[in-house]
Amino acid sequence: MTSFPHRSVKHNNPPHSEHGLPDSETLNPVLRVGGSDSSWKEAGKAYLDQIGKQLKPPGKDLEEIAARVAPADATDAVRAAALASYVQRTLNYHAVEFGVRGRIPRPAAETLKRKQGDCKDHSVLLHQLLTAAGIPSQLVLVHTSWAVHEEMPTLDQFNHMIVRIPALDPCEYVDPTAKSAQPGELVPWGLWDRFGLVLDRDGPELVKLPSKPDHCASLHISRDIEIGESGLTVEEKVVFGGYYAQWMRDYFAGQPETRYLQRLQGLFSPYGAYQLESVEFPDPTNPGHEALLRIRYQMAAEPDGKLTLPDVWERNYLEIAFMKDRKEPFEWQLPTRIHSDIRLTGPTGFSKAYLDGLRGGANNEFCQWKREAAADGDDSIRIRYDFKTGAKIWPAERYARLRDAWQAGLAALRRRVGLAE
Repeated sequence: MTSFPHRSVKHNNPPHSEHGLPDSETLNPVLRVGGSDSSWKEAGKAYLDQIGKQLKPPGKDLEEIAARVAPADATDAVRAAALASYVQRTLNYHAVEFGVRGRIPRPAAETLKRKQGDCKDHSVLLHQLLTAAGIPSQLVLVHTSWAVHEEMPTLDQFNHMIVRIPALDPCEYVDPTAKSAQPGELVPWGLWDRFGLVLDRDGPELVKLPSKPDHCASLHISRDIEIGESGLTVEEKVVFGGYYAQWMRDYFAGQPETRYLQRLQGLFSPYGAYQLESVEFPDPTNPGHEALLRIRYQMAAEPDGKLTLPDVWERNYLEIAFMKDRKEPFEWQLPTRIHSDIRLTGPTGFSKAYLDGLRGGANNEFCQWKREAAADGDDSIRIRYDFKTGAKIWPAERYARLRDAWQAGLAALRRRVGLAE
């Protein structure tokens, strides 16, 4: 007998267009209806039997690819990451949601020939290549949005397939459809702390995926600012870390280099009179490389001869909107750190006059930030800025204080400078 869990969500309040909402299961009571006429082990074994033809020993074609992509003289971790990256790069993703009518993947050889497939096709191909390379792995069923409940052992709780590769421990879960993710670096997006059914032939079991690590979202900004007669010239290097690196690769995915500048100008323009001159984002399709962005831009002076120092990235990631009488909780999903290293060069004697009031910080329940500054010769100063905040769900009544604390941290960077200083 097949059981079909049904989730009915009752909203206590009318819907609001509020940003940063936790998932519906956190906000509202949920009624779940489903069968429990088997165990997770039995459900997993039954599914493995259904896809047994797709999991036969790999053929010669897969063995040759595995030998070429993952040479035997490397460690299993290096070889496994190389094979996962190969599947990410080689296949195009074509979504067919895991469900009663979409549970059977194509054979790996057919997927490889088509160069496209859904999550099941990606995962089975990776699993078979790992098998050909002699690296243990297991297919894993997960749900990308809803929580999986232990007391309802049914495949109808899942909508996605990934792969577990013990050689990549401590981050052994890989989603080969996540084209911008570095295999073995982080838990697949949104799957932290969720349950997954590991389809191990020796005994399928429901396991809890790892939590987010503290280092999973970071920006490191190096900003060289020169004060000229009519404005600022800025050379900027930004290194994106963790999930932020994945997002930035996705931002440029499928775009020719000739459009990088236009695309980034659209991101900068809402924050002020930025005039981008050049943009470099090397190798955006290779998650094995750090996500490094280099930008050069100009900022023209305002009518009063002054302007605000650039802070686009800090504001883009940390600025949250004012909202009077917020009704729902606010969730910040990622433990975040932003570090800015700024060198500001002006006329001779500029540094001494500009240093006043540039040191400060705060440490409260919402965030920690610190700003330091020191003279770097007669005409330059160096400003170092750190901002940290954790992942948390804040009740609606705390949102205003959270926003005020973050705004105070951002205001530490928003220094006005006159061109004649």
